[in-house]
Amino acid sequence: MILVDTSVWVEHLRRGLPRLVTLLQEGEVLLLIERELLMGRGIGYVDAHLLACARLSHCRLWTQDRRLAAVALEQGVAAQDIDVQAATTDEEPAEG
Repeated sequence: MILVDTSVWVEHLRRGLPRLVTLLQEGEVLLLIERELLMGRGIGYVDAHLLACARLSHCRLWTQDRRLAAVALEQGVAAQDIDVQAATTDEEPAEG
């Protein structure tokens, strides 16, 4: 699997990248979408990529997107019970 970042998508949308088209047509992500019946669930192709990457790398996916979070939970890759404030600050936790 190849993970494509935003800069590649922007270039593809501006000028078209034939190699990206080929990867999208051959990709494992399409198999995931079909196999897990993700069409019409309100998540996009990039979200499906994130799900596929989380599954393949055995990591958890942290999202604030309600629909993606629901699918991630179903897929067993949702990051749950994260202390948002602690995860988004550089400060050391207070002792106490």
